[in-house]
Amino acid sequence: MKKEDIRFPVKTPLKVFVESIYSEDEARALFDEICQKSGTRIEDFDKRLSKNGSFVSYTLLVELKSLEMLESLFADLGKVKGVKTVI
Repeated sequence: MKKEDIRFPVKTPLKVFVESIYSEDEARALFDEICQKSGTRIEDFDKRLSKNGSFVSYTLLVELKSLEMLESLFADLGKVKGVKTVI
């Protein structure tokens, strides 16, 4: 699916893959702050540890109102120390 095909507003999960350097509470606080700055909030939050424990996958359910909000959120989440990928 192309970005242009997304119909806004939309609730969607974002996956953030991070090195295991934050506690769950620290990660949630960081992601909450970034989402609020982008004009949205986390509606659901899930964590999954990699098999070897070196990475954590966080799933953030957010409501996005525009393509600009999506792009801003991806860019800001990608700047967090230890973040490897945002999808």
